[in-house]
Amino acid sequence: MHGKPEYTDPLTHELKHHPGQIEAAAIMKHLLDESDYMKEAKIRHEKDPLTKPKQDRYAIRTSPQWLGPQIEDAIAAIGKLMFAQFSELVCDYYNNGLPSNLSGGPNPSLDYGLKGAEIAMAAYCSELQYLANPVTTHVQSAEQHNQDVNSLGLISARKSAEAIEILKLMSATFMVALCQAIDLRHLEENMREVVKQVLRQAVRKTLYISEDGMLLESRFCEKELLQVVEHQPVFSYLDDPTNPSYALLPKLQEVLVKKALKDPKSERLMKMATQYSSEYQFLWRN
Repeated sequence: MHGKPEYTDPLTHELKHHPGQIEAAAIMKHLLDESDYMKEAKIRHEKDPLTKPKQDRYAIRTSPQWLGPQIEDAIAAIGKLMFAQFSELVCDYYNNGLPSNLSGGPNPSLDYGLKGAEIAMAAYCSELQYLANPVTTHVQSAEQHNQDVNSLGLISARKSAEAIEILKLMSATFMVALCQAIDLRHLEENMREVVKQVLRQAVRKTLYISEDGMLLESRFCEKELLQVVEHQPVFSYLDDPTNPSYALLPKLQEVLVKKALKDPKSERLMKMATQYSSEYQFLWRN
């Protein structure tokens, strides 16, 4: 999700003096420090800081504070946090370019991806919260009032065992989603690089040199065209980057048209823009 690991900074948690929170943050920092995805996210944030909020949303950046007391105390809130993170991961509004429901198919009307898994996660989370209710409110006076208050420890133990089984189901479902997300992110990276390569070839064949051998001003469009590829979500055109009905090709053409309208020789540049589009489509299909 191209998050920011700054929420694991030890100082933030040491100042609050909660051992569980400090431990949770240290574990997360250890796992994230050498992550290639975190390194790529850092480069992306430095190049274009406006692509994401200044801080990650609470389900991510407050996870040490949320998990810390659980290390010290109970498990119910772990499931709640897991469900919140799962919900962000499968939502294309929050997951920074991945498809809705982490669907890998070209037709979202037929491939529902992890929609069913999210519904199951909601049910697991509800059951987990139900099992977290204290049993002490149901204490009955027993043994002719000798045990007028008792711990009901056996009930608590059985319900805790049930809660752990539910948490296992949630963890397994979450792991499936994370593996799918990593596979899709890898596919996204590869696809974007291939599209950039084809785009560069098309630009150098059509926008660099005129028919009389002169260098053209239009060659400076290459950077803007590459920026379009960088910012356009790959999964909005994955099955066919040359389809004019998808967002990528019209946005590439828009860059060239704007350049043409500013150029005194706009008629020639408009012709070249058409040649570029044709060349891009030809190169991709061959």
